[in-house]
Amino acid sequence: MDVVFWLLCGGVSDGNDKGDSMYRILMIALMCVAGSAFAFQPRTGHWFNPAESGRGFNMDFQNGTVVITFYSYNPDGSVQWYLATGPSTNGGRSFSAPLQKFAGGQCLACSYNGQPQVTGTDGNISVNFTSEVSAIITLPSGRTTTVQPLNFGFGDPPQGLLGQWVFVENIGGIDFADRYTFTEILPAGSTAADGGTGIATDPVKTAGCQYYGPGAFAGKVLCVHGNSSGNIADQYIWVFGLDETFEGQWISPTTSSAYPMKGFKVVSSSGVTKAAVIDEESSARKAALSQSHQGADSFGLAQQFEALQSRLRESLR
Repeated sequence: MDVVFWLLCGGVSDGNDKGDSMYRILMIALMCVAGSAFAFQPRTGHWFNPAESGRGFNMDFQNGTVVITFYSYNPDGSVQWYLATGPSTNGGRSFSAPLQKFAGGQCLACSYNGQPQVTGTDGNISVNFTSEVSAIITLPSGRTTTVQPLNFGFGDPPQGLLGQWVFVENIGGIDFADRYTFTEILPAGSTAADGGTGIATDPVKTAGCQYYGPGAFAGKVLCVHGNSSGNIADQYIWVFGLDETFEGQWISPTTSSAYPMKGFKVVSSSGVTKAAVIDEESSARKAALSQSHQGADSFGLAQQFEALQSRLRESLR
């Protein structure tokens, strides 16, 4: 099946458009990511610095309120619980609050004896989210540490892409849901030179997603879905967030227009599920809606996606 990958904030590729420099491609990528219509929302869960194993932060976000818990140690080796809470600022990208410390809490097997008491603060903790899956934390001492969500169960891509995903995109004010079940991994092949790490595929739907390491697409996942006629039906670009997508966009194959998209892994590769059945909107209706919004074309990504197309075609036919 003839499947063409052509994403990144603007383009549909018929396999013939060639040209722009990789520098321009990177600039386009940075600009289009900022255009997503979905509100900025960092990933909830455990965050840590991979270079500083043994210490982590649990961060939760609800309706503009941030709660951070931090289990640490004093210089003498005794344990110390910290809590910081308050509103986020800068559109959800920043947070700062006193790092309160607690003592006298509940012992594990004892009868409940009341909540722990605040014993003071060691200063303010500040968090600057550089993306929804990366942040720089400034501790009261002024020391900074760069953290990311702790991936302890899904694995890094391409393995981390396996499982069933539902992508939801909003086109012309109407939401569409697309379901893909990625069960196999193809080697990156010729795309490895561009940072490709391997293609997670849905052989039934002739769909594939690939995460990119170093290079112009660093940190991005590019996906494509081909229809039964051998034409491109869906194109996506997003940032890997373990079991959800961030900064996602659906790119119209017919008009090049970019639309906001959000995705969730609803069934893990081992079969753990957390979603009910979702009916998918028809591809025809989606295409008809997107026709009314014409986007810019010709971003010079044809060669990159032709390489991915060739890799899928030779492996899935």
